[in-house]
Amino acid sequence: MTDKLTEQFKEIDGVLKGAHRVLVASHENPDPDAVSSVLAIHNILKSEGFESLPYLPNPAPKSLNYLPGFFEIKYQIDNFEPDVLIALDYGDFRRLRLPSHISDKPQLNIITIDHHVESDQKGKIKIVEPAFSSTSEIVYHWLKHKNVKISKDIASCLLSGIISDSGGFRHVSTSSETLNIVSELLSKGVSLSRITRQTLTMDSPLNFS
Repeated sequence: MTDKLTEQFKEIDGVLKGAHRVLVASHENPDPDAVSSVLAIHNILKSEGFESLPYLPNPAPKSLNYLPGFFEIKYQIDNFEPDVLIALDYGDFRRLRLPSHISDKPQLNIITIDHHVESDQKGKIKIVEPAFSSTSEIVYHWLKHKNVKISKDIASCLLSGIISDSGGFRHVSTSSETLNIVSELLSKGVSLSRITRQTLTMDSPLNFS
């Protein structure tokens, strides 16, 4: 992990220290990395006493419904007024499809964590690191920085995101560090075969209409 990332993670900790309500969001037509990174952070924030709302503009693939917190995901934001927005894996800010009462809120602290190339990402803290296999891999490093004990539930989320965006470890962004992380996550008791099967199965989203 680079010194730059360490400093940015410290800045995130500082922003969250004064927050109570956190919106955790990712992009429209969400893929497994979007869903997994949102749920990993949502579950950690809940355990730390934050009021966290996981948000996606469109329903997530139903094959991911084994991930902890899946049925807590919201597809509309009504009266939730966050202190902080953690925006994940989106590339272009418009893909978050946030309602105007949030996107236009001047005092909102925005934290971006994204492994896509530099584009239209926004944020007081903007982590944009295309060298990583996935946004979930960056989230792993943040949790390690925070000394969070990674549970089986969190490991399931992170592993799903990494497997998806590394193309089952076939993409060039899969590094030796990626595989070391996968090894640690597997040590938490998650099933590589199950997560691979359900993550790489392309199916339709759940219908919440």
